[in-house]
Amino acid sequence: MPICATFLDSEKDIPYDHGMTGQDGNMPLFENSVQVGSADGWSIEDIQINGEKHKVLIAEGYINQQRYPHFVEWLENKINDGDTIYGSVEFVGKGKNKIVYDGEPVEKGRVPKVYDYSGYCILTVEPSDDSAILIELNQKIKEDEKVDEKTLNQIISAVENKITELNTKNADYESKIAEMNEIIFTKDAEIATLTDEKATAETNACQKDEKINELNGLVETMKAELNELKKSAKIAELNSALGDFSDDEKNMAKDKLDKFNADPMGCGIEVNDIVTEINACIGAETKKKEKAMAVEINSQNNFAADIFGCVDTDNDDDKNDKLDIDNLFV
Repeated sequence: MPICATFLDSEKDIPYDHGMTGQDGNMPLFENSVQVGSADGWSIEDIQINGEKHKVLIAEGYINQQRYPHFVEWLENKINDGDTIYGSVEFVGKGKNKIVYDGEPVEKGRVPKVYDYSGYCILTVEPSDDSAILIELNQKIKEDEKVDEKTLNQIISAVENKITELNTKNADYESKIAEMNEIIFTKDAEIATLTDEKATAETNACQKDEKINELNGLVETMKAELNELKKSAKIAELNSALGDFSDDEKNMAKDKLDKFNADPMGCGIEVNDIVTEINACIGAETKKKEKAMAVEINSQNNFAADIFGCVDTDNDDDKNDKLDIDNLFV
């Protein structure tokens, strides 16, 4: 059975009425309303409402939060504030027949006797029957959050092992980076000394041109060595940043990785650029899996609704088991 609502604006947060637009034979048309969920189970139970015990017909189902997040937020806020959320059951005659009512109309309306449920609409206007209310939301979320102690311990152990492994890798990378930084510091000092010597040689007319050329060659050699060390340091920094990712996840940014490894200093790519691209690809892949899971769940719900959506009530024995409608709705 569909759960419906009619929204007045594009926010789709606050419901209004049934959205009825007309009638086709014995079938009312609700072309301004949308299906926001589905009821796929039911039970008859005794529950407490406002301190009083009532025998009620309870429908169980879901609200599609992916398509109507603002509406779900509105429902949660109303329930948290202690407000009653009203709705109205929609029903039609069986087959091509009209609804059959029991006896004469009473003060609060007629009592339907032979009919089919066609929907439940959540309202903010005054309902024709103020006993059709929403009594719970997100009950299943609380049930799904329960984890047995054995499973929890396994999860904790796996996480602790992974943390230990990552800490070991990080310590190795940090040690290598510290070693390279020390070498770079030494090389910088040597280059500074050679540069000073070069300046002195250039201002000293007595020095030979051969000495200046020798010093120039040494400076260029040291610069080349320093550049190689800086490349190694950049690659070590990259390896440290990618230590948490698998090989498949690293391949999501393969183009940038190849360019970076080929020329860390001149490629124009930063380590953060690579990490950001991998995280973005992981997020996109996760969202794709969530959508696929949502489609599968909706398919299962629709299958359940198809199984229980049609009930044959022509059996004379069922008439003896008919419940008074006043006892079904509160």
